[in-house]
Amino acid sequence: MAWSRRWGLGFAALGFATLGLLLGACFDGPSLDIDVPDTASAPSSPIVLVSTTSDVTGDPTAGPAVGPAVGAWVPAGSLPPRDASPTPAPTPERGAEAVIQPDVIVTLRLSERVRVSDTGWTVGFREVVEDSRCPTDVRCVWAGQVSVRLLGEHADGRVAALTLTMPAGGPASGVLGDLRVDARGIEPVRRVEAPAPASYTLSLRVSVSPSPGSTVLSGVRGRVTIGPMCPVMRVDQPCPDQPYRALLIVHDTSGREITRIESSEDGTYALVLPPGSYMMSPQSPSASRLPWASPQPFEVRPSVWTVMNIEFDSGIR
Repeated sequence: MAWSRRWGLGFAALGFATLGLLLGACFDGPSLDIDVPDTASAPSSPIVLVSTTSDVTGDPTAGPAVGPAVGAWVPAGSLPPRDASPTPAPTPERGAEAVIQPDVIVTLRLSERVRVSDTGWTVGFREVVEDSRCPTDVRCVWAGQVSVRLLGEHADGRVAALTLTMPAGGPASGVLGDLRVDARGIEPVRRVEAPAPASYTLSLRVSVSPSPGSTVLSGVRGRVTIGPMCPVMRVDQPCPDQPYRALLIVHDTSGREITRIESSEDGTYALVLPPGSYMMSPQSPSASRLPWASPQPFEVRPSVWTVMNIEFDSGIR
């Protein structure tokens, strides 16, 4: 009995020794030091948790590859910026009555205007006279062209007009008053299945280096309105006159028709005319007697823009 007990204790001691050796081998290797910041002495800057890796799929780190490392606490201010976005390229200025510097590319929609700094000129994209471009999804014998009309108004009352013809919608240049205008392109492009564009965007550059022989024009411009629009006018319920689209016919003093124009959707119009005396005869698109506007005489002086607003009587009482 005593012999068996001694052998049992010996085998137990040998088992514990073997277990100790196995455990020692498992924990024998590189040690990892984890610094836990003392909350009492921690810096006031924000703290973020950063996870690094040294496996074959992660970013290379210094030292031997020992598998995923434990997260480390580091101050946020010490980290390099991540995924910094590049500074976006400047885009052309746009918008009605925006102010631009000379030699800057600007994009204008129909009826938009820009003031060119230090020149006194305001340049407006007045209308698209023609758009016969070949659609981009077919082949044409002729590439077509786009003709646009620009209107320039100076602070001293001078007015200039310019029609640019852009082959296939490409570059074109011309002189507008004291300015040189370089059109770069026009959008949108034409397609067979797409309807005719309802609006256009014109890219151009305006400079103060005019070509020789620039011409400053004279003429008449203004706005056409119609009113009253309500049978009863009340202070607490405003009912202002509205823009009106009408046909405007210009005659000279002998009664001969000189030109005609239709006011735009916002009621504005502009006609380039040589100096002289004229009569403006407004015509309503309606075949009835009303709306009605009386003819008005006006004078055009050299290099001056005459302003004449026209009011139609709606007949609402």
